[in-house]
Amino acid sequence: MLRSLASRLLLTYLLVTVLVVALAAISLVLLLQTTPLADRLAWRTLEAEAGAVVTRIERAGGPDQVRTLLAGRLASRLRSRVLVVDSGGEILAAGGTATETADLTLAREAVLSGAGQGAVQDTLDRRWLYTARPLASGDLLVVAAPRPTLRALLVYGEDLLSPLLQAALVGLAASVLLAWLMSHWVAAPLQRLAGAARSVAAGH
Repeated sequence: MLRSLASRLLLTYLLVTVLVVALAAISLVLLLQTTPLADRLAWRTLEAEAGAVVTRIERAGGPDQVRTLLAGRLASRLRSRVLVVDSGGEILAAGGTATETADLTLAREAVLSGAGQGAVQDTLDRRWLYTARPLASGDLLVVAAPRPTLRALLVYGEDLLSPLLQAALVGLAASVLLAWLMSHWVAAPLQRLAGAARSVAAGH
């Protein structure tokens, strides 16, 4: 019975430890989904792509060359949606690997808000992040991508998650050892007490 008491204590400590680690993991996932850090990382990527695209577009020349550029080799290298929009909100050229569902919404919002960063909801209720930059022609370059999903956030957070996971494993190992020591520390006096009781009952 006393050995089972030590086992129960050990099991209780282990369950509490696993529960704490699980709650910490769930909290981290929720934090990654709700924190503006994800949006900032996505905007940084969009800004980098916008800088590269602006240079190529300025060198391309007229609208036909820009359309050819965005529909050609450059499109396959992009991870985002790229639009060239005039001051009236008309899309002059478009390209990139993302879908076209948000093009009109992005064009309209970028013209209304002007250069800078923003977010819009497309017709499929997906949230898009975008950055808009003015071009020398007076048009606006819009580079956009859907808001990062949890999978993408985990990729972004790889540098953060790896040390956290290592720390969690070390903490889990330490807590298992501590649970084993604690269960024996609590059960040992009870074992001695039970042994003394058995001795008294036996007449010693």
